[in-house]
Amino acid sequence: MKITLLNHLPHPFRWLALVGALALAPPSAQAQTAAAVNGAGGASSKAVDDLSGYYEIEGKKPAALANFEWLQLEQKTPGKSAALTGYVRLMDRRKAEEPYWDLRFEQVTRDETRLSFRTEERGGERYEFAGDLLKTGNFAALFGDDLVVVLEGHLKKLRNGRVESDSEVKFHFFIGD
Repeated sequence: MKITLLNHLPHPFRWLALVGALALAPPSAQAQTAAAVNGAGGASSKAVDDLSGYYEIEGKKPAALANFEWLQLEQKTPGKSAALTGYVRLMDRRKAEEPYWDLRFEQVTRDETRLSFRTEERGGERYEFAGDLLKTGNFAALFGDDLVVVLEGHLKKLRNGRVESDSEVKFHFFIGD
């Protein structure tokens, strides 16, 4: 079930709208939502993992990562062993036109709650990450745009093959557009 109007409501009203929508939803949609919510705490092994969405660095970014906007993960099929793709979105605030550019993942690996990726190199710049999922489940159904921290680990920025920065970071999840 997808409720796009929720993103336009002030945060306190989102839950009220969601509860109202679920009350009117068919039983199958209610069961899917309940399964997704049960997966948040690890209480249900039947909850289906879907990590698709955007991940933004929580809190103040290290200076070396100032141009790091977010990373995006896409999961074509649900489940813990599903293939992941995505990219890192970077931004140069000094450019008025086309300030964004993306570095696609060359490799992304998930092993239970461990997640790692390496981006392509462009202009001598690339990123590598290795860390842990703090939660599992269908993130869009569980968290929406509530900015819940779901991932933490080490994010390296490399320039011409040399480590320019190695930062301990936490990422919060959001659905995006």
